[in-house]
Amino acid sequence: MKAHSCVVFSILMGTLNCSCTTVHDYPRCYLFRAPEVSDIAKANDETVKLMNALKIKKFAVAKDVVTVESRSDLQFKLEGIWPAYGCVNLRHPPPETGDINDKWVVARCQDFLDEVLKRNSLSKEVPRTNIAGKYVEFTCH
Repeated sequence: MKAHSCVVFSILMGTLNCSCTTVHDYPRCYLFRAPEVSDIAKANDETVKLMNALKIKKFAVAKDVVTVESRSDLQFKLEGIWPAYGCVNLRHPPPETGDINDKWVVARCQDFLDEVLKRNSLSKEVPRTNIAGKYVEFTCH
């Protein structure tokens, strides 16, 4: 009877653990020019490092989006820091040390990704139709 209880408990805990996971897409924008294969590979490497640091095990990396399956608390944490990772700077030297217009473009990109993530989260704070009109100054390659 004791072994049976352990099996039932294990199944129950596995089911509960799975039910707490969600899948979210995190978009990436490449700024200042269209990315080359090496740029995409470098961005992918940085994303893998981030996921490992957050202990996120289930994710898929593509050119324009990273899909993550994880617990809601890790999704919330990733959502808070993603805009800095999702806006891939392709200007050399980096915009952070360059021209003020470059800094502005990076900041606008991060605002854009922040709003996209808020739109896709459970809160639904930003209506879908308002985002594109607010960010007409730049495009994501």
